[in-house]
Amino acid sequence: MRYALFGIYSLSPRKRPARYRFSAIIGHLAIGKIWAPFKTLLVTDVRVREKRGSSLVAEHLWLPMFGSFVLPENLPRDARIEFSGVVSRYKRKNGETDYGIDQIEDVSIVPPALA
Repeated sequence: MRYALFGIYSLSPRKRPARYRFSAIIGHLAIGKIWAPFKTLLVTDVRVREKRGSSLVAEHLWLPMFGSFVLPENLPRDARIEFSGVVSRYKRKNGETDYGIDQIEDVSIVPPALA
């Protein structure tokens, strides 16, 4: 499965797009890549919170780290984090439509016992 984010992407024009609560496992940080001249964070096992648990929506994503997206210091790799965000649609360089998560806020670490 590549992405299932399209299933929760809102096609209706709204002033305020729907926010969802996600969880993911920290991969690594990339700074200043050609395709992203800002900090990006690789996360894996991206899940969206639902009424009865969670559903996998992406095997991996690169999250932009700007605005209010701040990670706690000394965050261990493979730690699970939770955050809220808005599903966005974008065009890849090859012209394909893809989906990501933007407007990331409320980042917190999930305690190991709950992860």
